[in-house]
Order: sequence, then C-alpha cells, then structure tokens
Amino acid sequence: MHRHRIAGSFSGSAWGIVESAVVTPGQDGNDDLWLFVKRTIGGVTKRYIEIKTIPFEYSEIADAFEVDCGLTYTGAAVTTVGGAIHLAGLIVDVLADGKVYRGLTVSGAGNVTLPVGSPAAAKWQVGLPYEAGADTLELDVGGKDGSAVGRRKKVAAVILSLLETDTTGLEITSLMRGRWEPVRIPSIVSPNGMANLFTGNVEVPIEDSWEGQGSVKIRHTNPTPCTIRAFTPVFDAEP
Repeated sequence: MHRHRIAGSFSGSAWGIVESAVVTPGQDGNDDLWLFVKRTIGGVTKRYIEIKTIPFEYSEIADAFEVDCGLTYTGAAVTTVGGAIHLAGLIVDVLADGKVYRGLTVSGAGNVTLPVGSPAAAKWQVGLPYEAGADTLELDVGGKDGSAVGRRKKVAAVILSLLETDTTGLEITSLMRGRWEPVRIPSIVSPNGMANLFTGNVEVPIEDSWEGQGSVKIRHTNPTPCTIRAFTPVFDAEP
C-alpha cells in the first residue's frame, strides 16, 4: 500500500474507485479525509491509501496541491524527481516552483523530468491531472408577471467573483453553444513564469442562443487553485 495525496476527483487513464473512506481529526484544525482507492494502472489493479488535501487558502502558489494521486518534493533545486513509481508510464501534471507543466510522462522507474531548458525547481507537486467543473441550473428570476422558469433565455456574459484563482486554466461556455471562452485578466502570467493568482471580479462574454435556458458550463484544468465565490449572469429573457 502507498499513501498519496489527492486534490479532487479524477477522470482519465488511471481511474480510481473509492472503496472505503474515513474522517479523522487533523493536526491543523481541519479534518482529514482518508480514502482507500482502487486504481487500474498499466492494466494492473492496485490499491492505495490517499488523503484529501485541505482547500488552498492564503498561501504560496508553489504550495498548492491540485493533482490527484500525487506526491510532493521539497529539497535542492532539480530538473528531475523520482519516487512516482505508482504513476510509471502515465501522463502527469507538475507544478514546479509555481510554474505549470502539463502532459509530462513518468518513466518506468518513476522519474519525472521537466522540459529541456526549464529552470530547476526546489518544490514540486506531481500527480494525475483532473478537471474541476460545474454546470449551472436554469436561471430563475422573478419579474412583474412571475418567474422566468420555462421561458427562453440568452446569456450575454457572466461576472465571476474569484478568490486566489489561476485564470489561465479557467474557461466557461454556454450549455447550448459549446464554445469555450477563456477567462482573461490583465497580466495573467508573471514575468518569471509563475502562475498568477487573481482575486476580484472578471466579466466573460458568452456566445449563447435562444434555444437554451441560460445554463453555462465552467471548467478549470490547470494544477493550480480555483475558487469561484459568486456567479452573476448577464442575460435576456423572453417576455
């Protein structure tokens, strides 16, 4: 058995099934969620003991652990780390000193190497990628003549209230159109290449149609933090 850390649900080639779970008091004031997970890796069934990380809040970007079945390395600055034998042959995401590297392959010996030319990093988060997402319900607002439920609606934009979010991995689309719109803010990448965490409101234009009910889909794919505090649609509804 191995003890790994997870940050959320995962969908991909190394899928996992939680067979047992237990919550214990944590040492930092947060409860610890322990999971006994069955995974199929390289065609072989394996079981791991994994612990859910606490939500990212008011910390350094390099400390963010937003991968699944992953490990953390802290030490001398290097371009290759080992120890990920449980992920041998799989595609992983890496957050190295706050920089995002996606689609790296773990060697048969469990080593992960940054792309050629990348700077050495002293803190790594290595693990399976996962996609965080949400689908909103049909918009329901009151008017002079009653609820808007069942009436056609068209979303023109959404206003997101974000907390410490890496917007480079955040996209949004209407449920009908299916065209993903990236969430853009000024200076989304810092000069040193580290992910930039944004807190505040950002408006995202949406391509929608009258065939829908004002529902949208949100996804975040980077191994970085994303917290949406509020979601406000800008839309039209038929009378």
